[in-house]
Amino acid sequence: MADDNIDRDMKKLMGELDDDMGLHPLDQEPTDRRKTNAGLKGKILFLSVLVIAVVIIIAVMLPKRSTDLSKDDLSTVRVQMTEIEKKLAVIDEMRNRISDMENREKGHQQQTEELNSYLKSLMKHVDNLTQKVDTLEKGPAVSAVKKAPAPTAEKPKPQEPKPAAETQYHTVQKGENLYRISLKYGIALEELCRINDMTVSDSIQPGQRLLVKP
Repeated sequence: MADDNIDRDMKKLMGELDDDMGLHPLDQEPTDRRKTNAGLKGKILFLSVLVIAVVIIIAVMLPKRSTDLSKDDLSTVRVQMTEIEKKLAVIDEMRNRISDMENREKGHQQQTEELNSYLKSLMKHVDNLTQKVDTLEKGPAVSAVKKAPAPTAEKPKPQEPKPAAETQYHTVQKGENLYRISLKYGIALEELCRINDMTVSDSIQPGQRLLVKP
């Protein structure tokens, strides 16, 4: 399948990126440093294009009505969305590492801004697709012989009291991931993972509490 080929290509490029990141740019000549950074950015841009291709494929495959899509299909799409968001988190981590290297030398700001623009565009695509999946999940179910009685409304859960100290936690909501949470609280993705003893590829579940301000 095309999706499997894209995933295979991404894993291959990730391996190449890890090899390139093992270089020490400050020990190189300025010309060599620029070539190394340009090569890394070119690979990340290509990864971003691959992720966009996966998002488009999923969007095209989704029907317009919820009755045309089974719960198993929705579950499969949800898993694919989670995998895409993990890939975005890895790409963002690579971008941050390149930015750290570039901060040690002047210039190349335009290419960094292009990477930021690509990531924002990718997140917008993912958000739109996530909203479409949510809409399909909430759509009318296939009509049955007898309508089931409407479920009683659940009482709203009392809000959790805020901790007295400055320590702050975030309760994971449906559709959230580590990258979105780090953006929401203005904390670096790597720092968020570090204080919660996690990695960027770890999955999180709705209801899970994450430390966002130690």
